[in-house]
Amino acid sequence: MQAAFLAGEYALLPQLAADVSHAPEDYYESIGFWSGKLSPPSALRAKSA
Repeated sequence: MQAAFLAGEYALLPQLAADVSHAPEDYYESIGFWSGKLSPPSALRAKSA
């Protein structure tokens, strides 16, 4: 995932994150964000005008 991210291959990240079966606890939020299992943080959500 890190290599894809650094290469700007952002479209690959959701599938790569979904394929992760075991990851350290520290990666929970990152994996959840990219896989779509967690809601994005408020800073990334659409703002109302």
